[in-house]
Amino acid sequence: MKNGHRCLLITILMMSTFLFGGCSSFNSKDNGTPSNPPEVVNGAKEQAYEVNPALARTETLVVTSSNLSLNFHPLYATRTTETWVRDLVFEGLMSHDKMGNPIPLLAESYEISEDGLEYTFIVKDDLLFHDGSRLKMSDVMFSYEILANEQYSGEHRLFIDGIVGVMQFRSGEATNISGIEIIGEKTIKFRFETPGIYNVWGFESPIIPEHVYSFSSWDNFLMNSNNPIGTGPMALVAAESDQQIELKRSAFHHGMKSNVSRVIIKAMSPQLALESFANGSVDIVAVSPTKEHYDKLKAITFAEIVEFPSNAFNYIGINHNHPILKDKKVRQALAYAFDRDEFIRTQWQNHAIPSNSPVPETHWTYPNEQALNIYSYDIEKAKILLSDAGWIEGDDKGVRMKDGERLELTISAFSDISWSYNLANATKAQWEKIGAIVNVEFMDFNMLKEKVFTDRSAMLWVMAWHLPVDYDPARLYGTIATGPGGFNAGNYYNTNAEELFVRLRTAFDDTERINLVSDWISLANEELPYIYIAQLSELWGVNERVQKIEIGPYSNWVGSIQDIVLRVME
Repeated sequence: MKNGHRCLLITILMMSTFLFGGCSSFNSKDNGTPSNPPEVVNGAKEQAYEVNPALARTETLVVTSSNLSLNFHPLYATRTTETWVRDLVFEGLMSHDKMGNPIPLLAESYEISEDGLEYTFIVKDDLLFHDGSRLKMSDVMFSYEILANEQYSGEHRLFIDGIVGVMQFRSGEATNISGIEIIGEKTIKFRFETPGIYNVWGFESPIIPEHVYSFSSWDNFLMNSNNPIGTGPMALVAAESDQQIELKRSAFHHGMKSNVSRVIIKAMSPQLALESFANGSVDIVAVSPTKEHYDKLKAITFAEIVEFPSNAFNYIGINHNHPILKDKKVRQALAYAFDRDEFIRTQWQNHAIPSNSPVPETHWTYPNEQALNIYSYDIEKAKILLSDAGWIEGDDKGVRMKDGERLELTISAFSDISWSYNLANATKAQWEKIGAIVNVEFMDFNMLKEKVFTDRSAMLWVMAWHLPVDYDPARLYGTIATGPGGFNAGNYYNTNAEELFVRLRTAFDDTERINLVSDWISLANEELPYIYIAQLSELWGVNERVQKIEIGPYSNWVGSIQDIVLRVME
């Protein structure tokens, strides 16, 4: 019988973002299930196997992914499987709970000074890396010095830049970071240039062993990704490209309560993943939120269905330096000229809702009331906006011209992800109706990522963000994110936005913060740093033998690995 808790997406359900809200409970199992299954006679055992074949498997958790990446570098995880392995193998001083609240992980405790500038951590006793070596405070120092290296350009750079002395260390003026001080064998203190509400989240960055990751050159450091060594609950065993990744329980972990001895992540297409889940050879599967997939999961006797509004939104990125796209009227015209409602109906069968804001409505800072332009599909309004911007129909084919130039757009998208491929083609078909020439180019993930974030040569692109625990819009839209490793690849800039971002970083009062977020939502809704497409639902199938698992907007199966109990019959 299907009796698991389920968070259903309904037409009026609010969306969730970063990691501060969502469903009130994400338990998909009865947490009172005992770890040790009751004794059964052979006949009952065979009958149980017939009903749920996965019960015959030992204490191995099998999960699927449509795309396996074998980059296991602790500081450069970007794809789904990379982050899964990173979070199983590595740990930071801090983590977050299922509702997005910060909690100590490797730290036993921490304190923040009254002025908000100093963070003092006391680490737990007897922490060991996977090779059995003891974690030392020098490893913690080494981990943060890596983030401050002049060649590091990953997601943690904005955090480390706020610590006193980092700029001098990076430039070579100093041999250490003055704002990081080791105090004894278990204590380390960090001092920031300015107080900030986001500072605490930077301490989720992985702590790595110096004796494993020390390097003679940065290229040497980057290449050290095949044999990751951390303090996490699982250690890497083997990885086969396009096949599977295998991890085993670490004998040295400080808090593992689960009976999971191994984790296998298998590469499978969505269709094969569902078939494998149905025959019991897979325990957990995530599929796109369509009615077809939902109905297939519902028909499986032992399936627990977990569906919830995710932290993800997909969008069309915009190069704000491009002469055509600099004009706000052009951006607004493109938004009006795309029928998002129709795309959501055809692509996800309404298991998503249109997005008009950079902040989903379930975020705790989203105001109770917020007036927004919903950019309903309106070809005529789009044409008027283009004409107002000086783009006039210029030839017998209806292509618009301005100052002798044609309205020609190029949109880049993933070739191997259905919604991205379909969205690019849909925008081409609809934008051509307003007099644009639209070129579409398809490429794989790494190529598009390089084109957008490294070369910064894309004009328009189709991507998605899964928003992190802390909501800091400057990390996507601010000038601080236009440098190396920054996510503001479109070079969006607005003076009012910059002022709001600065004020948000020091807004510790909830009411003030909500008011500032409201102002930012209104500004982004008009300015359109992106063309927002949809806020998605996530759909998971979990075999009912998997007990004590938490899956929701702020936690996936990886976050539950220390508590999961697998029912097995030996």
